[in-house]
Amino acid sequence: MDIKLYNRDIVIGKGGNPITLTGVDEIIQKIKIALTAPKGSFIYDRNLGAFENGFDPQRDTPASLEMILNECLIGSGCSVEVLGHRASGNRLYALLKVNDGFKNYEREVLIYG
Repeated sequence: MDIKLYNRDIVIGKGGNPITLTGVDEIIQKIKIALTAPKGSFIYDRNLGAFENGFDPQRDTPASLEMILNECLIGSGCSVEVLGHRASGNRLYALLKVNDGFKNYEREVLIYG
């Protein structure tokens, strides 16, 4: 279980309690955090984040992205397969197949932009 984040802030529900995430929504949030937080930038967990200098489509391949994301998910019982990526303006998205140990889910996540 994880606390839901939106626009880098905690989402508060009725009564002032934080909203929580479970299942594939929690996994996707972990992936989004890994993709957007520069590796080593979080003082309490220097291993948080996937890339030190961000994803570079000239340098990083879908296979390397898959390997790095799976490294970020070690211990969670989940795995990721990168099915591809696409550009839209100055944004780059990855299409992922996420396995939570029971089922597969396809989701598109923002890599940068």
